[in-house]
Amino acid sequence: MNVNEYLSSELREVKESLDSVGIKSLEELSFAVSRSPLTVFSGVGKAGLVGRRLAALSSSTGSPSVFLCPTDSLHGDLGIIGCDHALFIFLSNSGETKELVHLAKAVEPHEKWAITSAPLSTLGKVCNDVVSYDRPTEPGPLGLPPTASTTVIGMIGNAALMKAMEIRGFDRESYAEFHQGGQLGGMSVLVDEVMREPFTIHYDEWRGRHNEIAYRMASNHTGIVCIYDYIDGNTVWEVATIADVVRGGRQESDPIMISSGSSVSEAMALMRDHHVNQLPVLDGEKVVGVVDIQSLVGLHLDI
Repeated sequence: MNVNEYLSSELREVKESLDSVGIKSLEELSFAVSRSPLTVFSGVGKAGLVGRRLAALSSSTGSPSVFLCPTDSLHGDLGIIGCDHALFIFLSNSGETKELVHLAKAVEPHEKWAITSAPLSTLGKVCNDVVSYDRPTEPGPLGLPPTASTTVIGMIGNAALMKAMEIRGFDRESYAEFHQGGQLGGMSVLVDEVMREPFTIHYDEWRGRHNEIAYRMASNHTGIVCIYDYIDGNTVWEVATIADVVRGGRQESDPIMISSGSSVSEAMALMRDHHVNQLPVLDGEKVVGVVDIQSLVGLHLDI
């Protein structure tokens, strides 16, 4: 097969497997995650790597989580569980991974779930509940490397964690607290949180008073003035920088603006694409603020 055929084959196997997942059990797992003081993911091999990623995703979206290696857990690492009512989620395509079964039996007081293709396996019987799926055929040339199955396990985990995030009420502000840098941080911070008060005047006030307006702009420490007028019942905005005012009152009749509720990442992209360093923030037909490059740079976001 060529790479296109591998992609198509894996997509087909993953979709058919996911279609078999019991939605009720998946929703119950989501509620279990949302109410648990600690979620512990565990798996061996490639499933273990998926578990590490899910633990990181869970912690970053409001559900405290850790990954516990089944082998290390038998040599003291069970001490990482610092609460009486943790939730264990065991990841195993076959449900017969010996180290995982041993760990599941060792944590009997805690709530235990398995994500597996074999609900009647040893692991499935040891756990309190199971989210099961039809075992996909691995599309590789040997049919052995776990590509489709690990994708299915990861997507089931993703769905459970996103629903738990919703149940917890983990909102944009919470997300921003956990992601204070990078592009995700920029996407979670709104322009409304960093914008400053706009300097706005009516068009009649703008005409012929450029020296006075330049003085007011300097006094207000703003480099942009937003000029409004009413045409056919609509509010029309123009924008002028302090340099435009000093040069005699040239204004931009079709200014680049950004809507209230937009992210600072979107603001930075607009500034970069249109070679401007200030953007009026529009709420409906009203300019409610101005966001500038200095405000965004001060956030120290890699955007």
